[in-house]
Order: sequence, then structure tokens, then C-alpha cells
Amino acid sequence: MPIILACLLLALSCTAEAGAPPDPGRPNAGSAGFGAESATKTLDFCARGKFLFFKGVCSVPGDTPYKDTISEKACNSVIETLGDGLSVLYPNAQMQAYDNLDPESLKERFMQSEVLGFFFVGAGDINGGFLTGESAEALYPEEGLCVSLYDVYGGFTSHSKYSPQLTAPKQFRKKMLAKTEFIRAPGQIQGTWVRFCKPKVNMVYPTRTFAGRMKNDALKLLKVMQDRKREHMLSVLGPICGACPQYVQAGHPLSQLCPPQSSVCSTKMINAANYKLISDNYCVAIHPELAPMAK
Repeated sequence: MPIILACLLLALSCTAEAGAPPDPGRPNAGSAGFGAESATKTLDFCARGKFLFFKGVCSVPGDTPYKDTISEKACNSVIETLGDGLSVLYPNAQMQAYDNLDPESLKERFMQSEVLGFFFVGAGDINGGFLTGESAEALYPEEGLCVSLYDVYGGFTSHSKYSPQLTAPKQFRKKMLAKTEFIRAPGQIQGTWVRFCKPKVNMVYPTRTFAGRMKNDALKLLKVMQDRKREHMLSVLGPICGACPQYVQAGHPLSQLCPPQSSVCSTKMINAANYKLISDNYCVAIHPELAPMAK
């Protein structure tokens, strides 16, 4: 089992009680954290879509004084961490990773249908570009490329005073592409992936951190999404448990959560031991088409 999977399950081991939530098939609004989330922006953790990971330029010239800005190890670690974590959070989704594509090829891959999220990992420039391909060309945000409804975006690129081209203006250092600027600001900066693609959750790698800390930021992003999923699973668990007699009598797949098959509805808690059982049935509750065919 990947380390990230164990971390996610341990984080879920804290107990919480299911209240009186809305109908299982209708997601409720999440709590604030990475910005307020409206009912229309609920994440669909059971969707059958794709997550795209674009790895760009992940090395620096040998004579640069800024050797800690980006590295192959840091890029690979971020992509592996996100891939492992999202595979747990989105059990029906596919993970697709691309390595140092030229900008035009990257655009082609980007404009796929049913993309749930996308990530840029590598070096960048002070204008918000993502350096990719053998010639290290910059790819800039383009509104026309955003053809899906995105749950999440992560931009893990080195910028600001560590930029290979130029030091960022002093007033923008530590802020220009920092997480707080994109997530909590009432208005979005023009010309960003956040503005154009409108992801429901996003994290942009802070300009001031070192490559060695990129994995920690990836884990923070996963933790926020994990908390959203746990909240929604609890909201769905309430009405399921309230209808246990009917589910058991009908032999419905959701009866797996009910006595005598499970103690989930008795304890009304999510922990590491019952997480997979609840997660699988949560998907059946909000996507009935995922229920196994009756024999």
C-alpha cells in the first residue's frame, strides 16, 4: 500500500457523527478552507474522468546559484504523491501523466473531454508561464483550452526570485503566485488558469518555497480534498442509515452499511477500518448506476 494511502486513511480515523443531511443523491455545500464552495461546486469524488499531470522542465543549469528551485526528484515526488492520493479519493478516475511535452502537444492532451483536474509540475517564468519541451518554451494560460468542468487544479512551478529569466518585481515577491492570492482573494488575477478554467479547488505552489517542500504542498492540497470528501460521505450516510430497514428488506447494495452486516450505522463514524466500505457505498448512493447488477 502506498505511503500516501496510509496517510490518508490515518487522517480519516478521527471520528465524526452523521447529522440530518440532504438526500444522498444531492451533494451539499462544503465548508470553507480553500475558499467558500457553493452547492453547484461540490466535488464529484465518484466521477469517471481523468486527472492530467504535466511534468515540464525539472532541472536547472549546473552553474546556477539557485539549485534548490526545482529538481527531477521534487517533480517526480509531487506527481507520485498526487497520483496516489487522488486514486484513493477518486476510485473511478484515471491518472494520465505526460513528460516534458512541447506546448502544442501539451495543448492537445489538455483539451480532452471529461477531465476532472490538471497539474503543472516544473519550472516557470515570472509571467505565470510553464516551461516545457526540449526548448523549454513557456506555455501560458489560455481560456480556449478549458473544455471540461474541473474539480481541481494544481500549479507546482518555480517562479519569482528563483526565475531563470528575471527577478520578479519586489512588490510581487512571496505573493504573485502564492496560494492565498488565488484561493482567498475576492477577485482573480487576469490571465490565470484559475480564472479561465474555474476549478472548484486549486493550489498554486508558493514562489518562495524550495523544491524540497513541494511534496508537502501536494499533501496539503490532498488533505483539503480529503476533508471535503469526508464531510460529504457523512452527509450521505445519515439518510442511508435512516432507511436501513427498507434497504435490508429489498436486498439493496446499500444494506452493506446496515446491521447486521456492518456497525457503520450504529456508530455513525468514519475510520480507517470502514473507510473503503463507506466510500464504495457512498458512490452507489450518489451514482445509482454504479450499483452492482442484481444476480
